[in-house]
Amino acid sequence: MNYWLIILISAIYLGLLSLVAYFADRRSRNGKSIQGNPYIYALSLAVYCTAWTYYGSVGKAASDGLSFLAIYLGPIIGMPLWLFLVIRIVKISNALRINTLADFIATRFGKSTMLSVLVTLLCIIGVVPYVSIQLKAIDSSIKVLAPNADQILLFDSALLVVILLTAFILVFTFRTVDSTKKHHGLVSAIALESVVKLAAFLLVGGFITFGMFDGFEDIFSRVHEDDLVKYTTIEGSSWPVLLFLSFSAVFFLPRQFHVTIAENTTPSNIKTAIWLFPAYLLAINLFVIPVALGGEYMLSGNVDPDMYLIELPLLAGDQFWALLTYIGGFSAATGMIIVSTIAISMMASNNLVIPLIIKGYNPSKINERKALMIRRVSVIVVLFSSFFYFKFVSNEFPLVAIGLISFAAVAQFTPVVLASLFWKDATRQGAIFSLIAGFSVWFYTLVVPGIVKVGLLPADLLVSGPFGIDWLNPTSLFGMAFDDLIVHGTFWSIFFNISFLIVGTLFYSQSGNERNYADFYTEYYKYQDQGNKLVWKGTMIQRDLRRVMENILGKGIATLEINSFKKKTGISLDEDEEVNPLFVTHAEKLLTGAIGASSARMLIASISKEEDIELSDVVALLREKKEISKLNELLSAKSLELKQQTDELATANARLQNLDVEKDDFISTVTHEMRTPLTSIRAMTEIIHDNPELSEEERNRFLGIVVDETERMTRLINQVLDLEKLESGQLDMHFEQIDICELIQEVIDSFKGILKERNLTLDLSCPSNQLVSGDYDRLTQVMNNLISNAIKYSADGSQVSIAVDGNDSLTVAVSDQGKGIESENIDRIFDKFFQARDQTRKKPKGTGLGLSITKRIVNMHEGEIWVTSEVNKGSTFYFTLARFKEEMEMIN
Repeated sequence: MNYWLIILISAIYLGLLSLVAYFADRRSRNGKSIQGNPYIYALSLAVYCTAWTYYGSVGKAASDGLSFLAIYLGPIIGMPLWLFLVIRIVKISNALRINTLADFIATRFGKSTMLSVLVTLLCIIGVVPYVSIQLKAIDSSIKVLAPNADQILLFDSALLVVILLTAFILVFTFRTVDSTKKHHGLVSAIALESVVKLAAFLLVGGFITFGMFDGFEDIFSRVHEDDLVKYTTIEGSSWPVLLFLSFSAVFFLPRQFHVTIAENTTPSNIKTAIWLFPAYLLAINLFVIPVALGGEYMLSGNVDPDMYLIELPLLAGDQFWALLTYIGGFSAATGMIIVSTIAISMMASNNLVIPLIIKGYNPSKINERKALMIRRVSVIVVLFSSFFYFKFVSNEFPLVAIGLISFAAVAQFTPVVLASLFWKDATRQGAIFSLIAGFSVWFYTLVVPGIVKVGLLPADLLVSGPFGIDWLNPTSLFGMAFDDLIVHGTFWSIFFNISFLIVGTLFYSQSGNERNYADFYTEYYKYQDQGNKLVWKGTMIQRDLRRVMENILGKGIATLEINSFKKKTGISLDEDEEVNPLFVTHAEKLLTGAIGASSARMLIASISKEEDIELSDVVALLREKKEISKLNELLSAKSLELKQQTDELATANARLQNLDVEKDDFISTVTHEMRTPLTSIRAMTEIIHDNPELSEEERNRFLGIVVDETERMTRLINQVLDLEKLESGQLDMHFEQIDICELIQEVIDSFKGILKERNLTLDLSCPSNQLVSGDYDRLTQVMNNLISNAIKYSADGSQVSIAVDGNDSLTVAVSDQGKGIESENIDRIFDKFFQARDQTRKKPKGTGLGLSITKRIVNMHEGEIWVTSEVNKGSTFYFTLARFKEEMEMIN
């Protein structure tokens, strides 16, 4: 394939990324940023999948079988932890304007300059080799496509890639000194690269599987059974270690920390990432095993297994698929190089170069323009360092080997970061000892063997150990040999890392500043709204602080921040007076976002007389916080108590008002009901008294009316008395065996006259021998009330039905064909005086006590009563009774 075509396509691809970055930045300036989209954020996390994933996974699968999956299962298994671990780190970083791993660790331990320098150096040592293998992957793939490339150019093709990537980073990243500002163009470009490399891998993998072979089954059938064993079994001790390394890498690789934490616009995006990112990892590994098997079958022994993905399409004579493979690999490599270079260069400039200038020169010489220049030079240094490492070291090792060594380096940060978040007593000395010990053992057990391999150290070192001390052999430290060099190095480095962290914490105490930040990190959710509690202590003139802010942030931004602070807090910031400690804390956060935590602390210290926060200050602060918290809790409790009492009083008042209405309605109804029969009695007796000549027949008729009206008054009085006894629990009940059918029939017989008078039909459906346990008189009262109501509200000539049914308990249903009950009154129909209140409007007959008494009698029989009704169609009242048991007779 033509070499210049490959270079042209590479340049066009980078140009496409540049256009995407340009338009994304333009949209963000117009307030239409797409970086906040959770899918863009989740796709940017796929920068985790580098050329190692794209090419190296196939090579790893070809050599070691399923162990390549551990690199992806680690992040997938750890995804649920993102809901509290990553969100916690994001919120702490946003509160303190932290944007690099070095700043995050250094700030937790009192903004330690030594820790920030140490973390930065270790990141450079661990990550530069990782960047170099991306250059190796690009260079190797170009040489596969164009074998005569070295004869065409006077310089290496990887160098051309470095130059192009340097230009891209400088144009679209470092345009402002404030590194907390989101890089909308960069993140959008990385998200696009994630889509490109996934699509390319799936398409090429599909072509190899279904184009060069007849599918998965065909590939597996062509491979010897002995060669398939490694793809069906999991052996060795490497799996747990690889899971741990990949779990740590997805959190603490500088590029992952950058896209996950620094570029996070809202913590809610993580909820999308925890399912989309694992799905991406699974998808990009779909064809790894088929490609590895196909490569072993058709290319084994002839080419580097890392290049199977690009060699197989060339073997098939299809340059299109080979070129598509190159584009995907180029995308995977460049995405990682860009983000890693940005993260490392920010740490290098903020924690190495700027602190040296502050200490060695006048701090006022540091300004926005120089800070940007330092950062840009750092980009160039990092990229060209990676290039030279690639030229002189990386060519001697496969992609996976260097990648795993870098993973093991990054894993050294895991104990310190977890201690920062969850161990309040962890000290600065413990963190320093931990990182030095862990990285020293990592270098000795994993890097030194590589140096020996390239001939820079004597080979005897790996045979008999240094100075002939066998137990110090880098490949079998302390006489313990492991199957895998990575397992060996990781085990011992993490062992010493954790051990020295514990020892350093036990033997050294925290400073006041450390305690302050330790409290903030470990109990962030308690104090997340009290970030101003991290108050600076010392003396400084406001004019000096303003000058530093203007130098670093620019005069416009500094003035805007000062005015905003004054408006928000109401604190005066006079130029000639001592600055308010709260504003120093605020200014230091702004400077941290621009030049890093350590450099910001050094700048503040250079213009002030800073004092350490003593234990007494912390105790006073905590006491004040505790007292305020107690007062807030007390006020909240009192407020809740008052609200409850107010609600109770309102409920009681409403109940009293309701009872008052019920009382008035009841008195009105009872007096009305009493007045009517009394009026009739008086009228009839006066007629009899004033007319002695009345015939016997007329006299008896008038006396009959008097008797009926007195019975009506008696029923009313009895109902009132019954209700009073029921509510006070004084009503006597005598339970006995009752044939419910006979009882109902007796009640029906008492209504024969009115049934005939109104031409009503009453049907009874009751199987024989339906025995219940109950009080005969009270159940008679229940049936009398229900049948009376059914007759009262039925139209002349209609039908009333009574049905008895049931197994363990009996259900009695009384139905009529009257006007029915409105739905809003269904729930109130059994309330006492309900009709009495309603009577003031519609004047129905009755007191409204019958159904209330009926319900209470049924309940005393351990039964239930309810009603169903349709307006203009009628109502059915149901109640249940327990069947008679012989034991009841014994009780009675």
